[in-house]
Amino acid sequence: MKIVNLTPHPLVIQRTCPRCNGQTCEDSRGECQQGTITETVESSGIARVETTETVIGDVNGIPVVETEFGAVAGLPEQGWECRGKFVRFDETKPDWEPCQECGMRSTDSEPDHVFFAYVVSSITAQAILHRQDVYVPARPIRDDKGRIIDCAALGRIS
Repeated sequence: MKIVNLTPHPLVIQRTCPRCNGQTCEDSRGECQQGTITETVESSGIARVETTETVIGDVNGIPVVETEFGAVAGLPEQGWECRGKFVRFDETKPDWEPCQECGMRSTDSEPDHVFFAYVVSSITAQAILHRQDVYVPARPIRDDKGRIIDCAALGRIS
């Protein structure tokens, strides 16, 4: 599965090394650092929820706005890549419908199929709960000042 970061900043994911299960291992590729593998996924664009603000009052001269959320912009269609071509997922057809490119089912472990995991903000994910290919950064990792610097998982909003 290909992770596509649709947030405005790099996505840094820390996970336990599967070879040493969190211990320090002799990883010939140099990925494992003290039992942890860190992967950085650069931003590929930004998916956002369109908003409309209406001023409804003020507090000590500071405007108070009401925000109405609209459609999601910047999120690619749901689908997969097969033999270098994007194949759109058709929600009106059953899961067993064959791929238009290779004839295999979209749920098969076809080596030519590359599925996408789109990582977006929590507010964007809340606007598109029906999409099974949308994730948010989860299990935040904070620095000594409490700022989020990485995440340890991807999550789904329900």
